[in-house]
Amino acid sequence: MPVKELREHVKKVQQELADELHCPVEKIPVKDVFDRTGIATRQIAVMLGLTSQELHKQLNDAGVIFRQGNMWCPYAQYVNKGYGLYRHNCINRSSGEVQLDLHWRWTMKGYLFIKYLLASGKQQHNIKVKNTEMQQMEFNFN
Repeated sequence: MPVKELREHVKKVQQELADELHCPVEKIPVKDVFDRTGIATRQIAVMLGLTSQELHKQLNDAGVIFRQGNMWCPYAQYVNKGYGLYRHNCINRSSGEVQLDLHWRWTMKGYLFIKYLLASGKQQHNIKVKNTEMQQMEFNFN
């Protein structure tokens, strides 16, 4: 992707998020840009100088993600906002069994949301989520 097109894309995402969060566009920190296919929470944690556990705890405390078994999942209200997407990975076991692993990957918009959320503090963001909410997922195996 050419640099000019990438800059325009970043500005567009920054403006969309600022509008969504009802805050000035200057409050959305844009310094790091990464692959448009998404980034893992552990990679974001490293970029922010945190451990994965610390970032997961902060996002859980803020009501953005919850733990389901051994997987962290976003609450339903965040699934269709463009903050991330589920990636599936098929693993063929030597026994012939096929295992499907799902992983949540944050988009650039999600990464900027996390940076905004951590910079502003969860009290200012005022996220309200019911503990019983679950994410809805659609799978396309084509």
